[in-house]
Amino acid sequence: MDSVSQVVLGAAACHAVTGKTLGRKSLYLGAVLGTLPDLDVFIQYGNAVSNFTYHRGFSHSLLVLTAVSPIIWFLLRRFNAFKSIDGGRLLLGIWLALITHPLLDGFTVYGTQLFWPLPRVPESWASVFIIDPLYTVPLLITGLWALFKRPKLATLSVAGLCISSAYLAWSMGAKHMVVQHMRQELARQNIPYQQMKVTPERYNTLFWRGIVMDKENYYETRASVFQPSGPLRFNAYRHNKDWLNKLPNNWAAHRLAWFTGGFYRMSDRENMIVVSDLRMGSEGFSIFEFAVADRNDLQKPFWPRNAPR
Repeated sequence: MDSVSQVVLGAAACHAVTGKTLGRKSLYLGAVLGTLPDLDVFIQYGNAVSNFTYHRGFSHSLLVLTAVSPIIWFLLRRFNAFKSIDGGRLLLGIWLALITHPLLDGFTVYGTQLFWPLPRVPESWASVFIIDPLYTVPLLITGLWALFKRPKLATLSVAGLCISSAYLAWSMGAKHMVVQHMRQELARQNIPYQQMKVTPERYNTLFWRGIVMDKENYYETRASVFQPSGPLRFNAYRHNKDWLNKLPNNWAAHRLAWFTGGFYRMSDRENMIVVSDLRMGSEGFSIFEFAVADRNDLQKPFWPRNAPR
């Protein structure tokens, strides 16, 4: 999610547990901890593909953040400002502020490596857009209210968390409704498929985009919660994923195929093999695309053959 959402979520999570004792300090602490995982954007892994696929990696791992929480707790307990609160409550506030960040990111389509270093495809429930005011505003209002009016009233943050969590629950319910609609239409139109990814359109959870992967083609469609049944139009395009077999030693191409969970296409542009992430954007407008090889020399990749060290 966007930085503002992560700041107010971290502040609310920490304040809900420690606000009664720490007051404003808990809001400031939670805001900082809620931002911490995204500092990995400043790490340069050597090339564009690495930066794209290693983002939301170790810094978003539930395992890593759980291990880091006691270290942060130990450092904070050196300061008098954090000695007045029960140690267990402080540790819980730190942990919640940290892990709620990657968990929220998991609700977006980009994907989050929650169980790094395990080699799992990034988790992506894809039920909210990366910026969604209806999720952020309740936390922002209760957070500002607590900050300027009632810094020790932890129930304000609890209320904000309940409202924002209810919105996430709604987003999952709305997505389920749309997925069922798409599946029914795929069956009715006798369209075979192997994978399906459904994502919300920008800034809302009412209108949705579906990507359906078959052996040779992928299909793109649109649906809405306002129309839970009825015909849908599936536009077919070639994905050329079989080209990946011609690039057995191309680290970038295989890394992108893994990172996208199979939702990608390959194309030939100006004598370059380009891999496009189909999960974000739309046909003719892919937000993330990478040239991975020379079309005239497939054994000459643009990127390193192995993962960066």
